[in-house]
Amino acid sequence: MNNKRHILLLILLTFNLINSQNQLENDQKEFNLIAGIAPLSLIDVFDGISIRPTVDIKLYKNYALGLEYGHYLDIDGEFKRGQTGYLIKLTFKYYLNKERVFGNYIALEYQYKNVTFGLDDQISFPDQESFVKNYSLNRKSNVYTIKFGETTSISKHLVIDFYVGLGVRFLNSTASGISPEELDNISTTEDNEDTLIEGLYIEPGNFIRPNLTLGFKLGYKIF
Repeated sequence: MNNKRHILLLILLTFNLINSQNQLENDQKEFNLIAGIAPLSLIDVFDGISIRPTVDIKLYKNYALGLEYGHYLDIDGEFKRGQTGYLIKLTFKYYLNKERVFGNYIALEYQYKNVTFGLDDQISFPDQESFVKNYSLNRKSNVYTIKFGETTSISKHLVIDFYVGLGVRFLNSTASGISPEELDNISTTEDNEDTLIEGLYIEPGNFIRPNLTLGFKLGYKIF
């Protein structure tokens, strides 16, 4: 009797394993349209808190297009005051399986960002008492990035997209509410965190900087 129970239990476990495997394979089928969000942007106190809805669309065979729009909220961050603005991302994805738009991929991404935020910097003129200056900085950036990622299902409709990327940023920054003389005499002491953390990023002018991106998106597979 015990042997029959063991055999029956083994059959049930095998059937359940096969059924689970089939369900996983069905969940991993390619998508035509995914609507989602980039959740880390909601807690990013360094770059600024923003809401970023995303859409991924199958183009042809193993090619897909990702679209992302970000709207920055007027919330004080760790080093930036009241940042507002927006960003747009276009991502062209090439999935490595060559049969469907799912799994590992290589992507080329373009991002345009236009933001304005406030800074509080300490100004120190020679032989004068230092003072704190409140001013604004508008920064436009064009970013080109090569990304590596993976799109995978966590349920029948829920999808998660992990990615890492490396690229280059072209920055154009313009200050307002501060004179050129005051800009030239911003303090670089340890008490002035804005200057130390942001470095050349807060200075007006044109700059080229490396860009490193790491994150994930959560999506809902519509069909």
